[in-house]
Amino acid sequence: MASMVVKLAVNVLLWGVIQAVSTNGGLRWVRVNVPQYRVPGETALLQCDYDLGNDTLYAVKWYKDHEEFYRFVPKTRPQATSYPVEGARVDVS
Repeated sequence: MASMVVKLAVNVLLWGVIQAVSTNGGLRWVRVNVPQYRVPGETALLQCDYDLGNDTLYAVKWYKDHEEFYRFVPKTRPQATSYPVEGARVDVS
């Protein structure tokens, strides 16, 4: 099992998406832990746990209101990238 943790200031519900390069069976399960309520400007910790089996992780992407605000791609440099989306501020450190 692998885990991706993102620190974020947020005021709405967010969802994570995982993409895997399928080699043998694909993604087995995903668990996304997102606080249900937050005060605007308060920090929230988003966590996405996943099991790829024998597959290779391509990317983990987080969206707010259908707009991508965070992307983690292990084979790129930098691996983590954040995008400006109103209501989402990411600490990639």
